[in-house]
Amino acid sequence: MRLTWKDAVATAVMGVITAVHVVFLQQADVLVLGSVRGVASVILVLGAVLLSCLRWFWCAVVVVPPAGLGVAQPVDAGLVVAR
Repeated sequence: MRLTWKDAVATAVMGVITAVHVVFLQQADVLVLGSVRGVASVILVLGAVLLSCLRWFWCAVVVVPPAGLGVAQPVDAGLVVAR
């Protein structure tokens, strides 16, 4: 079994989240990471940015059919699938 690009992205994001948590635990004098609410907000924003980037990647690169195989049609969930 091989690792995929999704595994690499998940590992990078978890590394950033771990670093944010370690900075908080070390009680570093960082503007946003000084409180639990600040840390939670940073992690929430990281998750939202990652989700929007992955959704863009999924719609723009993965789901769009190769030329000549059909036209992409929108679905109720906001995703694009090939028919």
